[in-house]
Amino acid sequence: MEMTEDVVIVGAGIAGLATAVALKRVGVRALVLERSQGLRSTGAAISLFPNAWLALHALGVSHKLTRIYDPLCKGYVTNVSTGDVQQVLFPAGQGPRAVHRKALLEALAKELPADSIRFSSKLAAIESQEQGGGASIAVVHLEDGTVIKSKVLIGCDGLHSVVARWLGLAEPVHSGRSAVRGLAIFPQGYGFKQEVQQFVDEGKKAAFLPLNDREFYWFLTSKEENMTGDPEQIQRQVLEKHAESFPSVYLDVVRHADLSTITWAPLMFRHPWGIIFGNLSKGNITVAGDAMHPMTPDLGQGGGLALEDAVVLGRHIGNSVVKNEGLVVPGDMAKAINDYVKERRWRAAGMVIGSYLSGWVQQGGAKWWMNFLRDGVFYKYVFGWVARRLATAVALKRVGVRALVLERSQGLRSTGAAITLQPNAWLALDALGVSHKLTPIYAPLFKRYVTNVSTGDVQQSLFTGKGPRTVHRKALLEALADELPTDSIRFSSKLAAIESQEQGGGASTAVVHLEDGTVIKSKVLIGCDGLHSVVARWLGLAEPVYSGRSAVRGLARFPQGHGFKQEVQRFEDVGKRAAFVPLNERELYWFFVCEEENMTGEPEQIQRQVLEKHAESFPSVYLDVVRHADLSTITWAPLMLRYPWGIVFGNLRKGNITVAGDAMHPMTPDLGQGGGSSLEDAVVLGRHIGNSVIRNGALMVPGDMAKAIDDYVKERRWRAAWLVTGSYISGWKQQGGAKWWMMFLRDGVFYKYVFGWIAGLVDYNCGNLPAVSSGKED
Repeated sequence: MEMTEDVVIVGAGIAGLATAVALKRVGVRALVLERSQGLRSTGAAISLFPNAWLALHALGVSHKLTRIYDPLCKGYVTNVSTGDVQQVLFPAGQGPRAVHRKALLEALAKELPADSIRFSSKLAAIESQEQGGGASIAVVHLEDGTVIKSKVLIGCDGLHSVVARWLGLAEPVHSGRSAVRGLAIFPQGYGFKQEVQQFVDEGKKAAFLPLNDREFYWFLTSKEENMTGDPEQIQRQVLEKHAESFPSVYLDVVRHADLSTITWAPLMFRHPWGIIFGNLSKGNITVAGDAMHPMTPDLGQGGGLALEDAVVLGRHIGNSVVKNEGLVVPGDMAKAINDYVKERRWRAAGMVIGSYLSGWVQQGGAKWWMNFLRDGVFYKYVFGWVARRLATAVALKRVGVRALVLERSQGLRSTGAAITLQPNAWLALDALGVSHKLTPIYAPLFKRYVTNVSTGDVQQSLFTGKGPRTVHRKALLEALADELPTDSIRFSSKLAAIESQEQGGGASTAVVHLEDGTVIKSKVLIGCDGLHSVVARWLGLAEPVYSGRSAVRGLARFPQGHGFKQEVQRFEDVGKRAAFVPLNERELYWFFVCEEENMTGEPEQIQRQVLEKHAESFPSVYLDVVRHADLSTITWAPLMLRYPWGIVFGNLRKGNITVAGDAMHPMTPDLGQGGGSSLEDAVVLGRHIGNSVIRNGALMVPGDMAKAIDDYVKERRWRAAWLVTGSYISGWKQQGGAKWWMMFLRDGVFYKYVFGWIAGLVDYNCGNLPAVSSGKED
């Protein structure tokens, strides 16, 4: 029998069913092939973190499950050897939820037409048939002799995927650990709250968490390679051999296990470099879920990532269908699949790495340094991050809070002339209600050319979706300032000293002393005072350090028009990097970065040094831009950064005092994220303060502000550290030199593989502000 389908999905697990639902949402029918005789629910239960629930929401399925399964509010991690306990709080209403795997599969399956899943369909072979014009179709041969031709083939067939093998991906490898999982049933109830109880020991990790009033999901991971026998024997091995030293509360849960739910399995994963460099697609054939990125369960992201894959794949295929007026066009499907792979490759690899490291640290042993890593670092900083991912004044105004902005200069400063804002910055400006003032004036960029000056090689990349826009810094500042009441900014206000006065009951007041003798008491103090922040110094943060590079920036003006398209032109050489980008039809923003520590003199002298000393070998098109520079806009500055570990482990707040923007995370400009991350800070800080205001009846309660500030810091700490790291690595690789190995790293690896991941750091949505009616301003 021969069949023809638009899309064939192999595997009716979480990834397969979710992908079919996503495609149905965009008007595409998919046939799901499942080798078993019905839906398989191996594993009994699964923990889904907020990212998974966002994906389920996009699929239109979350409402079926959230009314049944409550979010967890807290986690306790006990070191069995020492008895030390770490507590982790999940944001209210946003903690993970444990759900029955069967319930999740059924919720997805019920969204599909009855004939969408073909059971007892075992894959025998795959081939790709070229159709001409770059188009191809996938041909699937089943063991029963059926042949199915499809415009798209998606392998969601799990750990030992036939489709992944056909693509040439290496088989997953054993992590060195195995897991026992099961459900415990207490018919009379067990009386525990919505909390995770986790236990770690040398080479072992265990936990239990509630599904409902009567059922627990539990697991144990260890270095045991094989637990043979029936479920009762496995249960006995856990109780008598592997977990005998664990707390009695855990052992009691295991004793109440429903034997029919107990499973044992080795923990497998795909090497991350296999995901980064492997063929995740060929033409119109690709993989998703465990077929792409099998990982250890230590971050609880196997199911969540599969759901994300489904949404992203559905979006790219849906965009192709929209573009082609409702048709699945084979020639365009390869591009849609390729875009999906580009978007998922680095996130998947990062999660595989994070999961493996998480398990390694948590089960690493009892040595003092491993205890420190696990209890002093991992649970204090990393686990909370995984469980939760002038602008500040505007954000606070949006949530009904008045802020007084102190500025040391006599007016708005626009040092830097222009700034490039990536899509994440525009999402933040949307949340602040400001973006509409700038988008009609500044057009998005749609392409980037990167020229290696030494070799002449050119790399071209397209900006997908909404490209970055370069704006006048002054226009951005004025757009923000116009949103504030006229008395919100106090100019010529130089900070002299800061103190924190305890008020009792955990509350405190920040006291600011100005050089003119003014004393200001505030319920919250936010340092947005830049690179050499007084507030950051008061918090005890180390001073930023020199990156080894400096930058010249300026505007070039062409009164008759410059004639360039909305494209970035970038040039790189040994220890040097330069670019220009249009602001409008007559102005270009340009910069030059090199290892020169100091360019002294007037702007005209700096311009001459760039033209005659540093960029003399650069293409004439760039030199012409520099010659057209408006001298009043030329600036020179060393490129500084805060060490990422200073952000991860440093005091980013004390009580109700914190920092944002360059005061928190100064970074090199290589990702163009200095301004964007500052705007994100503003929205996140506004959201947490706004939620506190809502919680307290439209009042700012000092005692609750410390928690709001702490939640802000937890949300921003790791993202800021990654942006600093990514920016530094990006600049180091791009200016690395002319040695063959550096050119290979830069042109053969960095732009082909790494830049996609680093650039993916900007593919981020900081979220929105809560709606708060205006109350008393503080």
